Amino acid sequence: MIFSPVVAPGISEGAARWVENPKNLINVAVTRARLALFVVADFDICRRQAGILGDLAKYVDTVEKLRKTSKDELELFSLMVVQGWNPRVHHVERDIEIDFVLTHEGKRLAIEVDGPQHENTTEQDKARDTFLRGMGYDVLRIPGRAVRETPSLVIKQIGDCTGLPV
Repeated sequence: MIFSPVVAPGISEGAARWVENPKNLINVAVTRARLALFVVADFDICRRQAGILGDLAKYVDTVEKLRKTSKDELELFSLMVVQGWNPRVHHVERDIEIDFVLTHEGKRLAIEVDGPQHENTTEQDKARDTFLRGMGYDVLRIPGRAVRETPSLVIKQIGDCTGLPV
């Protein structure tokens, strides 16, 4: 799927907002993309827009960041977005970076996707988890392998922890 919001330098904010009518235009474009979604746009302009166009630019930036850091995190992010959830990505709490944070009805869930490197850092992970719990988070550690092999169970587990609908 190739999608272009057709915004360029000099375009008025009102003209750039054409993509918001009908309301679900971008949503339809994104969800129809089966193998790939190519967004052709001036992303500097898109980032400055309020509403769905700014949200789309933020989404693309997040996907690009996750592509560079962790395929398992990218896959889990995609699964959560498809659920209609809005995870914060690489949220920093004091000096601790959390892979994902989901909030729902006053609950805050810190989600850590553990790759093979975490097999040797269990004490460090326990200390992080204790710190995050002290900051008011519930903590859920998910093996990257589970994201790849049993994604529906991972989503159910996250839904159970947060109360978000699955």
